[in-house]
Order: sequence, then structure tokens, then C-alpha cells
Amino acid sequence: MAFTLKTKLFAGFGALIGVSVVSGLVIIKEAHIVQDRSDFVLEESVPTMLSVSELRGSIHHALSMHRGYMILGLDELADERLKAWESINAAMVELSSISTDWQEDQKRLVGELETVLIEFRDAQDQIAAISNTVDDRPANKLFFEQALPESERVVAALDAILAEERSLETTPERKMLVERVGEAKGHLLRASSAVAAFLVTGTASDEEYVRACISECSTSVERLQADAGLFSSSQRNNFETYLAHRSKFLDLSGEAIRIRKSDQWCISQDLCLNQVTPLAGEADSIASEIVRLQTDLHATAGADAKEQLSTAVGWLPKIVIIASLVSAIFGGFVAVLMSRSVNTSIRAIAGSAKSIASRDLSIKPLEVKTKDDLGQLAESVNEMLASLREIVSEVDASSMEVAGASEQILSSSTQVADGMDQQMREVEQISAAVSEMSASVNEVAESSRQASGPQASPLGLQKAAVRLFPMLSLE
Repeated sequence: MAFTLKTKLFAGFGALIGVSVVSGLVIIKEAHIVQDRSDFVLEESVPTMLSVSELRGSIHHALSMHRGYMILGLDELADERLKAWESINAAMVELSSISTDWQEDQKRLVGELETVLIEFRDAQDQIAAISNTVDDRPANKLFFEQALPESERVVAALDAILAEERSLETTPERKMLVERVGEAKGHLLRASSAVAAFLVTGTASDEEYVRACISECSTSVERLQADAGLFSSSQRNNFETYLAHRSKFLDLSGEAIRIRKSDQWCISQDLCLNQVTPLAGEADSIASEIVRLQTDLHATAGADAKEQLSTAVGWLPKIVIIASLVSAIFGGFVAVLMSRSVNTSIRAIAGSAKSIASRDLSIKPLEVKTKDDLGQLAESVNEMLASLREIVSEVDASSMEVAGASEQILSSSTQVADGMDQQMREVEQISAAVSEMSASVNEVAESSRQASGPQASPLGLQKAAVRLFPMLSLE
């Protein structure tokens, strides 16, 4: 395959460009590796940790607002809880978007976190629906709806006993009875208040106080029973009413205290402790695990990026130096090779052209070693030399033919000259003959005049004619 000079130049400089491109690609590859690690840190790891951190903060905020609403029942706290859930949902949307390219174990954690948050939200909504309502605290409901009315009936029965006592005769015994009825009423009211306080706080100290108040109520009942003989018939009926309702009050209060001491004393509190709080803890644990994995990946990516950057920084100068040296050496080699090849060919062609120009056709044909433009030019010079030699040969042959023709022409010219001399002599003879003819004509004319006479002699005419035309002589 013939390679032109243009092709060789393109190939040589193309190789130089190729070396530069390869070195550039190596640099770009190293830069892309560092860029990929940096993109992972900036576009995935850091946003993930920010989203999870915001998510965890919003979870704790929603839980705090929820507990505050349970205790205080303020609508502002309920609204704040809903705002916290808006932040949670936004963080989950961003986290789900980021995690599309994660590994399966991390994507599974995101799915588990989403499921736990749905359960967490449902449990909070259940608590919000029942919190601060009568049905939320069954102990309070039992006490205030059933036990407390019984205590009111007890107090009403004691008040009826005291009211009737005003119409009876006052005696020291009856004064003591009135004091004991008043003490029984006070003990009952104090016991009712103690039970209500314990239902709110649930502390051991309030429970001890409830027991002390009930013990006092029992003591007051025993005293009244000891003085039961002083009651009138109507007072005795009220006393029996007092005993009956007091017993119901104590039984209902005891049941309310038992419920308050159990785990189900408050439905919302039970849901909060047994569902909401564990779900919040589980969600926080999953989020923490995601953060841990991302932190590990972040650290690994950061270390890899640092290592890659360090390696790239170390290699880039070497790559540049090597590429420059290779380009310089290869470029110098190509330049020397091309210059030597071109210079040698051009000198040979120029020498041959100069010899041909000086009319020296004895030179040897150029040796054609390549098939490029210079090789084609050398072949053309050789063809031109061959053509010139052929032309010179033809001219030599033509010159010899012309020389031979010239000799023939010279011989012919000599013959023509000789012929012309002979002709000149013949012309002279003819001229003399013409002169003689002219004289003979004159004689003939004279003879004719003479002959035209009356007696022209035939013999005289014959003589005149012979003189004029000797060839007519009969001799």
C-alpha cells in the first residue's frame, strides 16, 4: 500500500496527538474517580445523614409534642405534632429518593423505617383521638362517675343525721355523737380527695395517704356504731344509708385504685408506653443504623477519595513528564526520519534534474525506494530521462538520414548542373539555328516574291524551303 507524504505526516503527528490524548484520558480517568467519590460524599452520603438527622429530630419532636398534649390537652401542642410529621414525611421522601441506588440491605432498612413510621403515626393518631377524654382513664371514669356519687350520698346521709340532731335535746352524749358524725364526714371527704389525688399522680406517697384516710373512715364508723343507740329511727335509717353507700364508695374507690396501679390505668398512656415509645425507639434505631452505614461508607469513600486524590496527585506529574518525554522523543524521531527521507530524496532528484538541465543524459536512473510523493516524483524524473534519451536517439537517427539525403541532393544538384550546361550548349546551338532560320526565312521570303512572279520556278521554292528547314532535305 502506497503511503503519501501527507499520509506519513498525518500518521506521525497523529501519533503525537494520540500520545497526548492517551495521557489526557488517564488524567481524566483519575479525575473522574476522585469526582465520583466526591459526588458520593456530596450528593448521597451527606444529604442522607442530613435527612436522617432531620428525621430523627422530627420523630423526637413529634413524641414530645404528643406527650405534652396528653398531659395538658392543648391544641397548640397537637398542631405542633402535625407540623413535626410534615417534616418527617418530607425527610422520608428525600431519603427514599436518595436510596434508589443503594445496596439491598440499606434499601431494606429504609423500607423497614417507613413501615415503623406508619405504625408510629397510627398509634399517635389513636392516642390523639382518645387523649384527655373520659374514656382515656378508666380509673378516673369509675371514680368520678360511680364512686364519687356514692360519697355524695354518704355525705347527704350524714348531713341528714346532723340536721335532725339540731331538733333534739342537747346532751353531752349527743354532742359527742355530733362530733363523731362530723369526723366521719370529714374522714370520708378527705378519703375521697386522697383517692382523686392518687388517681392523678399514682405515687406511693399518695397511695399511703389514701390508706390512712380509709383507716380513719373505718375508725369513725366503729365509733358511730358504738353510739348507734343514740340515733332516732330516722337517724338510724340515714346511718344505714351511710353505711351502705360508704361500702360502695370504698369498693369502687378500691377498684379505681387497683386500675390506677395497673398498666392499663390510662389507655393513651398505655398506648404511648407500649406502642408509641417503642415504635419511636425502633424508628430511631433504624435511622441510627442507616446513619452508621452511611458514616462507614462516607468514611470509606472519603478515604478512597483521599487515596485516589493522593495517587492522582502523585501520578499526574509523572504522567505529564512521561507523556512529554514520549512526545518529544517520538516527535524528534519522526522529524529526523521524515527530514532524512525527504532530504535524501530531494537531493537525489535535484541532482538528476540539474544534470538533465546541463544536457547530461548519461546519468543513472534514480533508485526508487518508496511509493510516496517523492517516490512518484523520482519515477517521473526517470521517465523524463528515458524519454529525453529516446528523443536524442531519434534525433541522431534523423540527422544521419538527413546527411544521407543531403549527399543525394548534392549528387542530384551536380547532375542537374551538368544537364544545365549541356542544355546551355544546346540552347546556343538552337540560337544559331534560329539565326540561320531567320536568314533562311528572309531568303524564302525573297524567293517567294520572286516566285510570285509570272514564272515562278518550282525548283527555286524547293531550294528556299531546304534552306529554311534543312531537315526537309531529300538527301
